[in-house]
Order: sequence, then C-alpha cells, then structure tokens
Amino acid sequence: MISRAKWQRKEWMLEGDISADAVTADLRTQSNKLSFWRCDDGTDQEIENVVLAIAAGRDRIDKVEIVLIDDTGLKKDGQTIRATDGRTPIGSLVKLHVDVIQLNYYRLGEVARRVASAIAAGQCHRVSKKRVEALLVTAIDGGNVLQLDGLNDKLRRQVQELLPRD
Repeated sequence: MISRAKWQRKEWMLEGDISADAVTADLRTQSNKLSFWRCDDGTDQEIENVVLAIAAGRDRIDKVEIVLIDDTGLKKDGQTIRATDGRTPIGSLVKLHVDVIQLNYYRLGEVARRVASAIAAGQCHRVSKKRVEALLVTAIDGGNVLQLDGLNDKLRRQVQELLPRD
C-alpha cells in the first residue's frame, strides 16, 4: 500500500531520485521486514481481494492505493520473501500475505526502486473510499466472506452504518 503523491518527483530532485518521505512513510519496516499482499495476475478480482483484506484490518474506512510489483524482480535483487499470515479478519485472504525479510539499508533501497519503477509504469491502483465501503458491505451482507464482529470496534461502527436495515 502506498501514497502515490509521496512518490512523485519534486522539482529539486534529480531524475531517478526517490523522496525520503515516500520511503519513510510507505516502506516502514518492522523487525527488518516489509509487508506485502500477493496479487499474482493483477486481475481486478485479485486487486479487490487485496484491498478488502487491507481495508478489513484497518481502524477506519478510507481509500486504498496499492502498487503492483513483480516478485521476480524482488528475487532477482536478492530479496527473501516469506509467506506469513496477513493481518485481516477475512480467513480466506490471510494466506495472500508475504513479508520481504532480512532487509537492510541497501535492500530497502532496492525495494524503493522497484516501487518507484512500478508507479512510473502505471502499475498502481487507487480504490476510492466509496468502493472500499461497497467491498466491505458486500463481503458482510452479500458474500458472507466477512463477519461484522471480526472488525475492530471503530471500523465495525462505520460499516454498520452502511449495512441495509432489515
């Protein structure tokens, strides 16, 4: 997940430079690892599944921006990718999560270059808040994919407001 605006080149930057704000805001590591969600073919359905997994694990409803990075490139850079359970209450989507592990300053820079290149190539998707709302409501009300009580309290209240009244 990214904030595309942070990745735009500023007028004072040289060609190929990456904003420090982009790296420190969007590529925050924890225990020298970075969280990713698999979107193997990049189909609309896969993208919406990833957006739903992310949105259901949040504290509030908001837009979601993601960038698609080919894991082949990450592996070519020497990155180690480990399958890990994602932080989402949607059991069917938990296994779509991976971490890039054993990151250091240099390796994180390689990830940043991959992200910047993917953004420049238009491999990013912005899902509006309204669409995120619709995905959450459908997952609960129409698809039985997500249980309302699986959401954190704040998000649950927001989603409850959107659900059709019986």
